[in-house]
Amino acid sequence: MRYRDWRSVPTGPSNQEGRGVKHYTWYRRNRPRVFPFAFALALVSGAGLAARSALAQELDAGSAVQARAAVQAARMAVQETGRAAQLWTPTDGLLKQAETALRNRQYPEARKQAELATAEAQLAYSQFFQGKARFIADRLERTQDLNAAQRARLKSVDALVRRHAGKPAYVQAAALERDVLRNHQMYRVRPGDTLAIIAARFYGAPDYWRAVYDANKSRIADPNHLVVGQELVIGARLGD
Repeated sequence: MRYRDWRSVPTGPSNQEGRGVKHYTWYRRNRPRVFPFAFALALVSGAGLAARSALAQELDAGSAVQARAAVQAARMAVQETGRAAQLWTPTDGLLKQAETALRNRQYPEARKQAELATAEAQLAYSQFFQGKARFIADRLERTQDLNAAQRARLKSVDALVRRHAGKPAYVQAAALERDVLRNHQMYRVRPGDTLAIIAARFYGAPDYWRAVYDANKSRIADPNHLVVGQELVIGARLGD
């Protein structure tokens, strides 16, 4: 006996085939859609991982650019400050650490070391000229021949030195020193010259060699050895 629709199939025990058709049809209509949901979830998860990976690569590229820029700035700072900065602190060591970290793709560390090298080089450079400015300013303070305008300029130099201006303070101090010494004679050392010979030539006796040396302390590294061609101030009365 054939039935055209499962709803017309009797539910008695003799109709097991009809009940099977009914259950199968109900399952087809109401079965859970597990596979499509899992597939969609996998797609979404994969897209999220890809997006995070792309973001990580973008951030890494940005860090690399910043690190390279910092290392380049450190190279320029160390090169510009040169030997003056090296007298105060070994900035080359910090720069080498930054370059090593950059080669190893340790971009945050490379940037950190490079910025530290730049700061140390600039600070050491400033301290170097700060010391030279202070030395000149101290000598000018003890000089008796300054006029009113030069005294006013010396106050400006002192203010820069107190603010630790570094090279700007030295530039102004050196300019004032040249102005003070302008009316005095400059002598270029010749082969065979000594302080005693120069003193005898300009002051009439070799015993005045100390006057030549005192006037040129910042220029003479070794009083027993003068460099041929260097210029010495003769007749200057800067403070000792």
